Amino acid sequence: MIQRGTMRQADIHLHRSAARDDLGPVLVARKWTYTSMVIELTMPRWAPESESTAVDLLAAATEPTRWRILATLASAGTRCACEIEPVADVAPNVLSYHLKVLREVGLVTSARRGKWIDYTIADDAAARLAMALPTALPGTMRDLP
Repeated sequence: MIQRGTMRQADIHLHRSAARDDLGPVLVARKWTYTSMVIELTMPRWAPESESTAVDLLAAATEPTRWRILATLASAGTRCACEIEPVADVAPNVLSYHLKVLREVGLVTSARRGKWIDYTIADDAAARLAMALPTALPGTMRDLP
């Protein structure tokens, strides 16, 4: 079980597959340490059919307004749209659109609290962005130290 808000350390790195199956490097989250447990996760290998998903993910994250939203949520934690609006510096309807795009690609999660909706950066957002980078494609990766 993953407990939100209790993570102390994340050690994410790329390593080459021991089987050398030409699928490229594998992103592995080695030490997700929680207060009372250690969870070892392995991200799926890069697959050609996921290229369009990777492009959509990177396109969503690299738009300047969405980048500011992600940076705010990453540093400030859970926030309602009314708290994100001044940082994003856009009209409420435009902010709603950007948050919807981030939710659809899985970088942001939302939870209703009365008439407000709270937004949080997804737990696996950093790992998903790292997997989407073109350097994770087979044959383009330099040897890691």
